[in-house]
Amino acid sequence: MVAEQTLPDIAFEGSADIQELAGRAFQLIRAQGMFASDYAAIRVQIDALASALDVSGDELTGAIEANPQVFALETGEEATWVASTRLGQAPRPNVPDTRHSFAERFMTPEPAPERPLRTEKPVPEVAAFTEVATAIEDAHEEEVEIETELRAEGFTFDADVSVELVTDGEVASIDKEDETRKPSRAAEPVEAPEPVAEAVPEVAEPAAEAVEAEPQAEPAVVPSDFSGLDDAAVAAAIAETLRSDSRVANFGDQWMAEDQVDRLSRGNLRSLADYINEQEQPLTDDVLVQDVLGVRRSAPNFENARFSMNFRLSSERNFEFLGTHNQPFWGTTDLPSIGTTRRKATDIGTDYRYLVDEVPVGSVAPRSVRSVEHTVSFYEFTYGLLPLDASMQALLPAPVMPDQRSAVLMVEIPQFENSVYLVEVRYPTHNRGGFLLGLDDFYEEKLVPGALISIEATDNDGQYKIEYLEDDERQDRFLELDDRRSPKYVFRPLSYDTAVNEEWLVTESRFPRLGNEKPLPDKQRRHLEQVVEQVFQRIGEDDGGSLIAAFTDLLVAINVERPASEALLRATIEAMPSVSDDGSGILTYDQSA
Repeated sequence: MVAEQTLPDIAFEGSADIQELAGRAFQLIRAQGMFASDYAAIRVQIDALASALDVSGDELTGAIEANPQVFALETGEEATWVASTRLGQAPRPNVPDTRHSFAERFMTPEPAPERPLRTEKPVPEVAAFTEVATAIEDAHEEEVEIETELRAEGFTFDADVSVELVTDGEVASIDKEDETRKPSRAAEPVEAPEPVAEAVPEVAEPAAEAVEAEPQAEPAVVPSDFSGLDDAAVAAAIAETLRSDSRVANFGDQWMAEDQVDRLSRGNLRSLADYINEQEQPLTDDVLVQDVLGVRRSAPNFENARFSMNFRLSSERNFEFLGTHNQPFWGTTDLPSIGTTRRKATDIGTDYRYLVDEVPVGSVAPRSVRSVEHTVSFYEFTYGLLPLDASMQALLPAPVMPDQRSAVLMVEIPQFENSVYLVEVRYPTHNRGGFLLGLDDFYEEKLVPGALISIEATDNDGQYKIEYLEDDERQDRFLELDDRRSPKYVFRPLSYDTAVNEEWLVTESRFPRLGNEKPLPDKQRRHLEQVVEQVFQRIGEDDGGSLIAAFTDLLVAINVERPASEALLRATIEAMPSVSDDGSGILTYDQSA
C-alpha cells in the first residue's frame, strides 16, 4: 500500500510573485529528495534550480532570501546551494552532543573513595570521675560533722549503715565503716582514671601503625583523554573492559547482562546436537531457535533466546561455531567435513603453507574489496577449492570468535536456478595456509581447469555470489585425476561453454606426457625443488642433455601436483643451481647438476 503524499502547509513571505516563485522552488527541491526523511537536508545548486524554473539567479536568490524559515543558502568554493527539508523548514545543523557521551562516562571511572584511617578509641573523661569523687568527699565530711554533733547529744550508729547523698543530681553511696577506712575509699575514684588515661595511647598507637603499614590498592590507570583516538580504538577499549567483567555476557559484537541470559538444560543441548546431526550440515541460529527451542521469530523474546543460545553454545565443547557476524552457523564435532574426500583438509592446509609467509597476519583488511576475479588451476579444480590468498582475504570476513578455525558461507550461483552451495572457509594457522572447500560439484558440472570466475560479496558477510563468463561451446581433451583404483592422470574429452584463461589450460595437446603419470607421493610434493625437477622430466624438451620449458608451462604443470604461486616458484628456481633462466621466459634444467 502506498501512503498518500501531501504537501506541508507553508506560508511563504514576500510579494505574490515572490511567493509563487518560492513555492515552485520548494516543490522542485522536495521532488529531488522524495526518498529523504522529513528532517534531512535536501541540497540543490542554485544555478540548476534557476535553470529548471526558467528564472534568473538573482530573482531566485531574492525569493529564497525572503523566506529564511523555509530555505537556507550555503555558499561553497565552486557553487551556491539551496537547502530545505520535506517539511518545508530550513535545515538545522545536526551536531551530536558529546559533552556527556557513553564512551566518556564508561571510560572515565569515578575517583576511588578515600579509605578513612582507623580512629583511636575514645579516651574516658577523667573530669566526671573527679567531680563524683569530690562530691563523695564533701558528703563524707558533712556526714562526719553531723555524726559528731549527734554523738555529742547521745546518739549511737551502726558501722554497716549505708548513707546516700544526692549532690547535683548524682547519687553517691557511702558505706558506714570505721573512721580509718573512709579517707582511703573516698580517694580511690580520683586515682583510678590515671592508669586508664595512660593505657589508651598504648592501645591506639599500634592500631595507627597498622593502618599506615597496610598497602593501599592502586586504581587502574584509564586514559581520560580520547581526543587522539579514533572510534575503533575507543570501541576496542570498551569491549576489552566489558569482556573482563563476569557480569556481562558477550557473543561476537552483542552484549547482555549475564543474569538476563537464559539457561540451556542438558536436554536442550542434546536436542540441538541431534537436530544438527540429523540434517547432516551446519544450521543457522535462527533455524535452531525456532525448530528446536520452539521460539517463533515473531515472539518478543526471540532475540533474547537467540543470544542466549549462541552464548551458551560457545562454551560447549561438542558444538563448533562456524558462522559470521551476519550469519551464525553452528555445527557439532560429529558432522562430516564439507567438500572433497580425495584429500584431507590438513594435507591441503600443508600444501598452502606458503600463503602464511606471503600474506602475514593482519596485513589485509577483511571485507575491504567488493569482488575478486580468479583463474581456477588444475589443483583447485580437482579438489573443488579456492586459495585464501591476499585477494580472497580482502573479500571474506575475519573470524568472529578468537579461537574460530573455520566458517561456513552460502555461495549462490545466479546462472544456475536455485543453486546454493555451503562452502567452508578454513582460516590459516601458524603452519597451515587457508582455503575454501565445497565447490567440487559446481566445478565438475560447469567449469574446466583454467576457467575464469568472479566472486562477489553481498551486504551479508556470510553470503557470496560466483559468476562465470559464458562463451561458445567447445570441446577438448582435459587432464583429470582418476583415483578409482590406482591414482593416475588421464586425458578425457570435455565440452565447455565458459570463458577460460588459455595459459592455464591443461590439455593433451599442450602436455601430452602427463597422461598415465601417477601423482607424486606426499613426502616428495612437500619439497617444491623436487616437484620442479620431476615436472621438468614430464614436460621439458630435450636440448642436448638439458631440459627446457617455458616458465608459464612449468607453473601450470606444477599446480597439477601441488599449489604454488608465481612468486614462490621464481624464488625456488633462483635458489636451484640446476635451473637457469636466460631472461626470455625459457628455463633450462641441467640434469647432470
